[in-house]
Amino acid sequence: MSTPRDEDRGPLPPRRSPAPPRKATSFWKWACGGCAVTLLLGCCLITVGIVAGINWLDDFLKDRGDQPVFAKHPLGSVLSVTYSPDGSRIATASGDGTNWIWNADTGRSVLSFIGGQNGYRSLAFSPDGTRLATGNGTVWDAATGKKLLTLGEGNSMTVNDLAYSPDGTRLAAACGDSTVRVWDANTGKELLVIEGHSSCIGFSPDGSRLVTGSRNGTVLIWNAVTGKEQRKLETEMGDWVEERDDIRCVEFTHDGKQVCGAGWSHFFTWDAATGDKLSSTTHQAGADRSFPGTRAINPGTNQLVMANEKWAHVWDLKTGQKTRTLQTRLHILTLGIAPTKLQCVAISPDGTRVVGGSRNGTIRVWKLDE
Repeated sequence: MSTPRDEDRGPLPPRRSPAPPRKATSFWKWACGGCAVTLLLGCCLITVGIVAGINWLDDFLKDRGDQPVFAKHPLGSVLSVTYSPDGSRIATASGDGTNWIWNADTGRSVLSFIGGQNGYRSLAFSPDGTRLATGNGTVWDAATGKKLLTLGEGNSMTVNDLAYSPDGTRLAAACGDSTVRVWDANTGKELLVIEGHSSCIGFSPDGSRLVTGSRNGTVLIWNAVTGKEQRKLETEMGDWVEERDDIRCVEFTHDGKQVCGAGWSHFFTWDAATGDKLSSTTHQAGADRSFPGTRAINPGTNQLVMANEKWAHVWDLKTGQKTRTLQTRLHILTLGIAPTKLQCVAISPDGTRVVGGSRNGTIRVWKLDE
């Protein structure tokens, strides 16, 4: 084949094939990569902003005193909480079976020990504060965590409520098998069994009587030595009582003349000698029916606290008036995803503080005198 020529310049160079069109793939790769980086940076900035906002909100709430973070259970939810008799310590029971004792002023952990494989919903300090009884039928040294006594069936026992006699010589338990059992607090010997009535329990100030509450809405007073029934206290809820109205918290007043009891949405006072009902109050918001520990009575100060997922209300049992409303819901932002729903509450012996334990392990203290 002859090669094309230019008459003046000689043969022309061979023609080059046209370059293939550039693919758009590389452009879109760069575009998608840029979007991904931008999105990642945006998410990081949003996360930083949320964390900063949470910290600010938590500090703001702390400054207000409405929702102070007191301490945090590192391993599980808080199922039970109680104050020591002198108010200097707070004991908590965790869902993973561990017990913790905290300094009530600083929130620092004083002691922790394993109480069992599962958690429990009842705790009680001895009157002198040296022992801690837990809801698996065990008594511990409150200073060292050493096991001192195993009561009844021990770790297989289900206990709804615990109470020491005022002199510390006896320990009573409202058990899950619908019995009330009383032991010698020093030897662990079983002294008394009362059958058929057992959700909550309390001793009279002189230790001669026991008061118990039940899911059927009744409250009974017993001779604490013989186990003989002395008085039935009527709630007028009768056979139609709903689950939320069962009696889950009872106490004698500090002078022993009256009995106070609380259900899910009602609380009562009775004359302990005659059984006459002195007052009945309906609390529309009610306590959380999922957790028996969301009500607590301080007989020394005539206070009752009832908590639900949004509020904890403090009541004066003498007047039936609500004295304080504590927010319990907003601090869900404090620890992010985990819910902070209250599962248990307690009032300090002097009536100036309320402590609450939450599902995510948060422990909070509200000061009532501020």
